[in-house]
Amino acid sequence: MSKERLEEITSSVGISLSSDGHVLLRRKHYEWLIEQAKRAQELERKYEERENELIRILTNRYKYTTQLENTEIILSGKIKHYREVFEKLYKFDGNVEEHSALAYMLCGELLHVETLESEK
Repeated sequence: MSKERLEEITSSVGISLSSDGHVLLRRKHYEWLIEQAKRAQELERKYEERENELIRILTNRYKYTTQLENTEIILSGKIKHYREVFEKLYKFDGNVEEHSALAYMLCGELLHVETLESEK
């Protein structure tokens, strides 16, 4: 809206003789005000659409971040577990049964993970 245009309208408004609160406007000013009101409604609609889109984006980002954090926690636990198994395998103390059991457990877990991933 043009500030000058509003000032022009304000200065040219006439008050009706009946003093019931009605004002008299030139047709061009009336039509311009109606046009501005329609533009304002359209801008409010676009603003609401963008606001809703932003809320959707932020909600998805929050969900994604939460999933990443949960995955990181799970993976850090698995990494710690595998590190411990590898350290025990590396420090072979001659106990073949324990060594074989650790190797079998590690291979079994890895095969299970690969199976789950291939099913996705």
